[in-house]
Amino acid sequence: MQKWLIDEFKIISNIEDLQFNLIEGYGMSIKLSKEKSLYQVGYGVTQLLPIILQIALFENSVFIIEEPEANLHPALQSKMADMFMEAIQKFNIQLIVETHSEYLIRKLQYLTAKKEISTEDTQIYYFYPPEEVPEGENQIYPINILEDGSLSKNFGKGFFDEAGNLDLLLYQMTQSRKN
Repeated sequence: MQKWLIDEFKIISNIEDLQFNLIEGYGMSIKLSKEKSLYQVGYGVTQLLPIILQIALFENSVFIIEEPEANLHPALQSKMADMFMEAIQKFNIQLIVETHSEYLIRKLQYLTAKKEISTEDTQIYYFYPPEEVPEGENQIYPINILEDGSLSKNFGKGFFDEAGNLDLLLYQMTQSRKN
């Protein structure tokens, strides 16, 4: 996981810089370098570091991770998919990830189409809000990533289509101003 700490997410410069110090009665101080503590970096890093460390320390485990993309740049959200797949392959772990990240899902689609992961490596479950379940649908339904990277079923309204909807509204607004 050193690759992810240093090269990919650039949390630390070298592994020797990472220091954990117990502060009796207060918890733990985490230093990322001689000059920088964990509290001095963005919130996304403070959430990402424990995920990386747990993966590295607990092989053959099941992890439940809630919104790992919170406060991370979209490019880093996408990179998480690579890290998760590498962790699954190297450390024989299973991940249950609750996410709202289009970038994480799109990267999994790409990795599947590129044949770096198989269609069996991922399973997505979409949850409709209880009051918005379309007639004839289940509140929770599976979505598979197919061999070409496409999805077996669409996400509910407002997930992948939201950016396109906003682009269309913006286009319509700018066109109406020109007339």
